[in-house]
Amino acid sequence: MPDNPSTIREVAWQDLCPWLILLRTIRIALSFRVLALAAVALVALAAGWWVIGGLFAATNDPLVQGWIEAYGTPPWEEHVGGQIGAVSGREAVRASNGGRIESVLRGVPLVGAQLPVGPIFGVWRRLSDPFIGLFHGELGIVGLAYLVLCCLWAVAIWALFAGAITRIAALALTRDESLGPKSALVRAATKWRDYVAAPLLPLGGVLLATGLLFVVGVVLRLADAAWWTAGPLWLLAGLLWPIVLLIGFLLAIIVFALLAGWPLLWPAVSVERADAFDAVSNSYAYVYQRPLHYLFYLFVATLLGLVGALVVNIFAAGVIDLSNWGVSWGRAAADALLGGAATLERGWLDQGGQALVDFWTGCVTTVQQAFSYGFFWTAATAIYLLLRRDVDAKEMDEVADDEQDEAGGLPPLTGAESGVPQVADGQAAGESAAERETPGPGDPTS
Repeated sequence: MPDNPSTIREVAWQDLCPWLILLRTIRIALSFRVLALAAVALVALAAGWWVIGGLFAATNDPLVQGWIEAYGTPPWEEHVGGQIGAVSGREAVRASNGGRIESVLRGVPLVGAQLPVGPIFGVWRRLSDPFIGLFHGELGIVGLAYLVLCCLWAVAIWALFAGAITRIAALALTRDESLGPKSALVRAATKWRDYVAAPLLPLGGVLLATGLLFVVGVVLRLADAAWWTAGPLWLLAGLLWPIVLLIGFLLAIIVFALLAGWPLLWPAVSVERADAFDAVSNSYAYVYQRPLHYLFYLFVATLLGLVGALVVNIFAAGVIDLSNWGVSWGRAAADALLGGAATLERGWLDQGGQALVDFWTGCVTTVQQAFSYGFFWTAATAIYLLLRRDVDAKEMDEVADDEQDEAGGLPPLTGAESGVPQVADGQAAGESAAERETPGPGDPTS
């Protein structure tokens, strides 16, 4: 036997199972900066959709009316990653239930219809719905105008806030660095055009291809109006129909990859030093080259999201219900002292106080919903890093550094008698001003 005992080396689980990086997404999504950014984005999104709905409130189109009611739901009434199910703050405080807790466990998202939703597919469905509505077979001009405005507003809002969240997640996952919400918003604002253009580029391709098919449909419909042109035009359409099917094939490639891979567009801009075109190219390549990997990562993220939503929902329900529970004891004691005296009618001050109670209760539920959106964008960033590693063989800790873009560049140039610009004396490439001003050991000025 050897004299020296063998050393058991530590197992690098991160290298063996890189998808374990998804475990860190819950902690990042629960950070104050991510929750705050997601909550503000939800309020801004709902406010914009509410204003757009007011512009189309007079329409008689049932589709538009249904969309207005659905998209105008404020975030404190939205049920994406699960629901806390508590009554409004005013009703809870008014109700004297003898100090009983009634609905803490109503925050469990693993009950009923909430099971297949969760933060991943719930947010996915919520944000995709206006874009999917553009393909509705009975969509009219009014509905098209309404959905286009809703889509543009959603892209504008999330281009800023999702850009900030994905940048925070990218630095936390790759370098374990903490980026503040202000710095993240500033960085997202500088790249805002790329964040906006990334989802609009493939939609522009869809619009162009659809326009060609639209022309074919108009020609064939006009041909049906006159019998002497119907036969020749339909014969021509039959001969050229393979081209129509080819356009449909291109549409399917664009639409399916966009539907599956649009959450990767914003992380691509946040992680890489890339523009909108590069983000679209990367996301399409990752979806089509590693579809099974993508599905596996989504499955893991969905399970983690359900666990995170379970904890957040129960905690949010506990905050509201325990607060109401403590107040209800005081109301029950006051009712016993007053002998059940009738409550007097109150004026606008009482209504204002009740509105404030509902407002603060709504803040708690908004933060609860913000976790689902924050986790969605954080998990999308982690999945992008994993797919990039699988396809491009890039290390997980590679992320674009904004300071590198500002540090480079040519040194100052000066004119010369020959007309050829030259580097100024003592200003070599990469030499900073501080280095030029610092005297050396042999310098007479030192």
